[in-house]
Amino acid sequence: MYEKGFAYLLQAEHEKVIYGVLKRLNVSRQSLDYEDLVVEGQIAFAQAYCAYCQTHDSVTEEAVMPYLYQKIKWRLLDLLRK
Repeated sequence: MYEKGFAYLLQAEHEKVIYGVLKRLNVSRQSLDYEDLVVEGQIAFAQAYCAYCQTHDSVTEEAVMPYLYQKIKWRLLDLLRK
């Protein structure tokens, strides 16, 4: 279902956006939840990318990456609040 999103995640170092969100949220690598949050970020990335592709005719990296960053940030913030 989200194969297209995961494939995009693995291209051109797109995974860095997840680490950028974690840094912005002040989650360090020493945190017990760090690896779990990385996986949640990867899932959020794939879901958001697929949702973006469904609502937009053309997908450019300049347009999609800020959208993905925000979606990942919101998802991880929700998880950290719980």
